Amino acid sequence: MRQSADINHIYDLLLQSDGICTDTRHLRPDSLFVSLRGAHFDGNRFAVDALKQGCKYALVDDLSYIDAVEEADADLQERLIYYRDGGFEALHELALLHRAKSEATFIAITGTNGKTTTKELVAAVLSAKYRVHATQGNYNNEIGVPLTLLQVRPEHQFVIVELGASHIGDIASLCKLAQPQYGIITNVGRAHLSGFGTPEGVVKAKSELYAYLREHDGQAFCNGEDKTLISNLNGLPTVYYNGTASPRITGSVLPTDESGLLKIEWRDQETGESYQLATKLVGDYNLNNILAAITVGLHFGLDPKTINEALTNYQPHNERSQVLPPTAQGNRVILDCYNANPSSMEVALSSYFTMDSQGLNRMLILGDMNELGDAAESEHITVIRQIRSYLLRYPKMVTYFCGANFFALQARYGSEHFIFFPSATALKQYFTRHQPQHSFILIKGSNSHHLSSIAELC
Repeated sequence: MRQSADINHIYDLLLQSDGICTDTRHLRPDSLFVSLRGAHFDGNRFAVDALKQGCKYALVDDLSYIDAVEEADADLQERLIYYRDGGFEALHELALLHRAKSEATFIAITGTNGKTTTKELVAAVLSAKYRVHATQGNYNNEIGVPLTLLQVRPEHQFVIVELGASHIGDIASLCKLAQPQYGIITNVGRAHLSGFGTPEGVVKAKSELYAYLREHDGQAFCNGEDKTLISNLNGLPTVYYNGTASPRITGSVLPTDESGLLKIEWRDQETGESYQLATKLVGDYNLNNILAAITVGLHFGLDPKTINEALTNYQPHNERSQVLPPTAQGNRVILDCYNANPSSMEVALSSYFTMDSQGLNRMLILGDMNELGDAAESEHITVIRQIRSYLLRYPKMVTYFCGANFFALQARYGSEHFIFFPSATALKQYFTRHQPQHSFILIKGSNSHHLSSIAELC
């Protein structure tokens, strides 16, 4: 019987390969394929296919998949590597071995809302002076974080790692992998309540980043106006932005022009100099994300001019705070549908209603907020009530809701102003026949609804 490979040997094979992959739909030639198991999938089944499609090696945790290979194909058998502890454990152990070799500065970013945007902004600023690697997309979980770490190269000077969580203990586990020296918690709000249980559980989970930094002589960057975050620092060395606790910088939102794009003014408290910054972002809620990136840049020696240029040039993507070009139907569309939870939905709506519609009809397209557990009904009702409070100011406004949670409220709230659909597919079919005209549209919902396809019809 073949013996389980040693993790150091597997790491040597990784170094001989062109990266690592876990999904045969996104293979890289000459990479190391790691078979992962889940409740509804078994990557071992695809290991041989991965080799035949160009992977250099494939890691499995079930010998039967090696035994099933024809004896005549000795090369294929040789490239199937057995690791009895499983692909998931191997992925983490490989990431730890690789992390130990990096001399880069690691900055971890988590939070209920804004962590991906803040990660992107921090990376944009630091990239103006340093060689930076950052989490791609939202690869922020137990699989995404080790994959991010395994992409770090010797030339990288900074690594920006986004940390996501659905349960208490997730952030602590991811910190043990990433081993950050610095950290940012953007905010703490109502999200993943099915996993955290209560809002207090969310606070406890996110604060695990602060706990790791305290235990490892790290440092935080923190919004000095967020009392919840400040109360959980517990002596952790901190550089503040805004607030009264000797902030490094302060900032405020400036009036927008007809574009609706966010403009801010920020002040360097050490020099007394003030600067104005025009961004390609929308929403006042992005102020603190921007201030965090500025603070990080200053802390690591970038000058204000370079920081401003980096942030001015940053173009949002991934369907976050994106202002799309005016459409053929005369619509202006804000696309913010990568993620949605009660707190992000609240601030997105509040920001939308502060923006000038430029004479266009207001329209909302909203999808369900996921993973709210027993709070799902009440939180979706809260959204409807928030919108209803604006109907006196905008009596022609129509809101289109989609998803099972919103659709369950149709009997109570359905009207000419509130139109419900059971799914994004049904909503898309409706808009195929009834394309909006001359409207100022906010599209917001959880990524699982794929609401970006609706934007194509607006």
